[in-house]
Amino acid sequence: DKPHGKIVVEIYHHRSVEPNATFTLKANQDIYWYVFFRNQFDWLWKSCEESGRVEHILPVAHG
Repeated sequence: DKPHGKIVVEIYHHRSVEPNATFTLKANQDIYWYVFFRNQFDWLWKSCEESGRVEHILPVAHG
């Protein structure tokens, strides 16, 4: 949630041999889609936590 944040989006096909679509969104350039995909991730993660499918994971330090 920083101005320099990035999200890498991977869209997977169903029954296709074509390469999957992959693209990067930057918080300070692609505001609408960055927020959209960030919310999608958060909702999916919360759903998995509620069903007991996620264990606590410590963030990775980037430096």
